[in-house]
Amino acid sequence: MASPQVTVRMSAELYRALVKMAKLEDKNLSEFTRDLIELGMGKKQAPEGQVLEQIETLEANLVGMHQVLGNVLTKSMMVCAGAKYYGQLSTTFVDEMTTYITTQQALDPKVKADRERQRAEKAKQYELDYLGEVLGPQGGE
Repeated sequence: MASPQVTVRMSAELYRALVKMAKLEDKNLSEFTRDLIELGMGKKQAPEGQVLEQIETLEANLVGMHQVLGNVLTKSMMVCAGAKYYGQLSTTFVDEMTTYITTQQALDPKVKADRERQRAEKAKQYELDYLGEVLGPQGGE
């Protein structure tokens, strides 16, 4: 059985506007008019509402992603700090052992302090250069 039909009278101007809007949505006039009636009766959601829901979903996903990335960044920073500590420890150990093996004496405390200071300055400059590359000129200052 065919679905019931409704005849509606309207101005030519309104008719042309409906036809034009139906074409924009790639629908025939009957489908477009039915959608408008369902929308008016609250049985269908407006396309804008669907877009807003999608935007809200994207925002929620973005917030979740920022939290995950924040956790990853925090863990990465902790690993970097540990790597820096063990790198410094290893360098000091190799320095002291090389001096002892070659001279049969412990590394002079003044020389050791001077080398550690030089390494710290070099590390600081390396960090600033790296931050400058990653964050731009103002990020590393």
